[in-house]
Amino acid sequence: MSVMSYLCSDIPLPEYPAHVADNPSKMELPEGVRLISAPQDGESPEIWADTAPCDENDALFIRRVNVSAFPRSSKPYCAVVEWDSDDANAERLICYIREQCQRGGEVELWRVWADNDTLSHRIRSVEIPADELSSEDLKELHSLPVWEHPLTDYRYKITA
Repeated sequence: MSVMSYLCSDIPLPEYPAHVADNPSKMELPEGVRLISAPQDGESPEIWADTAPCDENDALFIRRVNVSAFPRSSKPYCAVVEWDSDDANAERLICYIREQCQRGGEVELWRVWADNDTLSHRIRSVEIPADELSSEDLKELHSLPVWEHPLTDYRYKITA
């Protein structure tokens, strides 16, 4: 069991950082980005982006996953999001979300406790216009105690 964050959308979500090659063994990754594992069965390679090459705790990472990996949303596209809630990463994530809202109208950002019974969790939802989304909103979402009972999943519906 663990805390997970997901982005869900009506349009495909680009990965962050963007992959530069289909063959991960030949990927030319920018400084501060490294490959963790090769893709399995057509999934994306798992990568990690460090904003400072020596600091693994300061990162933003978005990787597409099959929507069946996260059945809470009715949206057809899903991505796992990992970020540390500092201001630089919050701003990167906000820019990414705003861009996706411009393309697709709405993005859901979820913070959940991933377990075998996720469909029984309560859902708390708030709608936020993309131009009002702030780093404080993301820090608040990142700090919510999703593991406490009653188990509650939190969704920010971010609209264009």
